[in-house]
Amino acid sequence: MGFLEALLLSFIILKLVGAITWAWWLVLSPIYFDVIVYLLVFTVGIRWWRRHKQDRAEFLADFDEDERWLLP
Repeated sequence: MGFLEALLLSFIILKLVGAITWAWWLVLSPIYFDVIVYLLVFTVGIRWWRRHKQDRAEFLADFDEDERWLLP
């Protein structure tokens, strides 16, 4: 169990016991933070992959068909 999961669990328990009177959207905020980080990493990864794919295509376009077997 990671830090955010433990924080979420403690927030939920505190809310159900009545120790805090926060709104539920604030109690569940560790989930939102986690989702935002995952989406950011996914978006950066997709952008990097597309850029790398485009660069590789441009690199291969410089070679003739007979020379491509030399490439890794």
